[in-house]
Amino acid sequence: MPSLFIAKMISLFNRLSIPLTEEQKLRILEKNIKSDHLPHLAQATYSSVEELESVLCNLEIWTQRAARYREPPARGLLEPALGHRTRKLLTPVSAIRESGTQLEPERRATTYRDPVCWNCGQTGHL
Repeated sequence: MPSLFIAKMISLFNRLSIPLTEEQKLRILEKNIKSDHLPHLAQATYSSVEELESVLCNLEIWTQRAARYREPPARGLLEPALGHRTRKLLTPVSAIRESGTQLEPERRATTYRDPVCWNCGQTGHL
């Protein structure tokens, strides 16, 4: 947790014979923060060690939530069309141009079925 790291660093700062300014403390702490938090830290605003600690604690909470996230199931839903679907990775156009091969689009055989009644599930009437 960032709170433990900052508490240890403050303890080390207090041992110094010449006290550091708040700005110097912040720069030292910023250099030693987990690399996962650095991109998000650039967007945060803080001017004291306490504010930095608060920002880091929030970042840690959201990082843990993101790590625990699982996609909802796509099957067994009341409305499957509204469920979560992962997208297929497409080949970038630049890769196709570099290879110089022309890809033929897939032709699907269209099969039409008789409409099914929404009420009874039978075909032939609506």
